[in-house]
Amino acid sequence: MSTEGREELKVNSNINTELRNASIYWGLPGSCRSGEGVTLNPVQLLLDSNKCDVPQLESANKRAKSLFALYEHKISKASSQVRSAFTIPNITAAYLEYEAILVTIKQKNQGRIKLPVYNLLIDPCYLLIAYSSLKRRVGGGIDDIPVGNVTLSAILTLSKQLSIKKYYPAPTKRIYIPKANGKMRPLGIASTRDKIVQQGIMLILSSLFEPRFSTHSYGFRANRSCHTALKTIYRTWGGIK
Repeated sequence: MSTEGREELKVNSNINTELRNASIYWGLPGSCRSGEGVTLNPVQLLLDSNKCDVPQLESANKRAKSLFALYEHKISKASSQVRSAFTIPNITAAYLEYEAILVTIKQKNQGRIKLPVYNLLIDPCYLLIAYSSLKRRVGGGIDDIPVGNVTLSAILTLSKQLSIKKYYPAPTKRIYIPKANGKMRPLGIASTRDKIVQQGIMLILSSLFEPRFSTHSYGFRANRSCHTALKTIYRTWGGIK
């Protein structure tokens, strides 16, 4: 075997060991009952040598290390529970489970799809991934906690509340912002905790429904608005002014 081949096997073995340790830490079973059928643990499926190659593992591990680096200082000063929860192997496992769901969505684009969304949503590392994609300068809702002030301990507590089904959304904060015509437009702002949960759900549902939307749909879609609709009309229908 060539040196390159031995290095590839070494990388694959190291990452697989880390992920299996993470799976054991969280008590992830090989399979779990969900509804009428049996849903296999997607991390275990990806660890199958026939369904997970080195690039997949390396990509997830690289993203996990980048995310861990952003919070490494906070993690090092946090409680033992936080340090045990937010590790590179656990974050890598969360990325792999998320990617497994996205692969399932892409492979089955018709009919009913059974996805372990809630199992992923209660993972504190996935909640950290969702939290990291929120805009930091956005203000808080009724809790008055800005997005940038959320602690890792709060994310871990949120994960526990979701896992025991004790999570309840907070009331939406209603504010009014001025419009160009002088009137006021009502705007609802969710609490920061609710924003994290909403973002975690959105990351999955957007991947599920976005490819199914009509190309002529512009309302409430990423990178689309009334302005892009008007530009499309202008470019497509030359007689319209």
